[in-house]
Amino acid sequence: MPIIADADSLNVIEPETFRFYDGCIYLTPNVHELTKLSSRLIGRQTYEPTVTDVQALMNKLGGNYVIVLKGAEDVIANIRGTLVCTEPGSARRCGGQGDILAGSMGTFAYWASKQTHYCDELDPEVLAAYAASALTRHTNKIAFKAKGRNMITTDIVELLPNAFQTLFCN
Repeated sequence: MPIIADADSLNVIEPETFRFYDGCIYLTPNVHELTKLSSRLIGRQTYEPTVTDVQALMNKLGGNYVIVLKGAEDVIANIRGTLVCTEPGSARRCGGQGDILAGSMGTFAYWASKQTHYCDELDPEVLAAYAASALTRHTNKIAFKAKGRNMITTDIVELLPNAFQTLFCN
């Protein structure tokens, strides 16, 4: 079963936390959370994290992790490589959007854990994180277009089924 760690749960992650766990652990920090995590685990504080910073943290954590750095573009990395989700989002990130990402990631991660092969270049876990990122960003864009700065999390949730159909079934 995959594990998704977001928000305050990131404060207890250490390289040894899931040492004997065979499943995949997904970490979904924003820039501020990645800065704290990097400072604590690799002794480097970076206020504008780059792909290199995500990869350095990934190397410290080891094999079972996927990191999804939430930002203008979401950077997704595991020990084998890095992928950037450039799916357009919106100018507003409302509270709870990270929860939508984590919930979507749980679904995609579970599906990925049941697969043995998608493609040679990318692990199923990275593709699952990419799918969750793309879905969250796409749905946010649609909700923002409809509601503008008044958009709240439930506006995004209501649009998830249609956004899923648009992204993955057409």
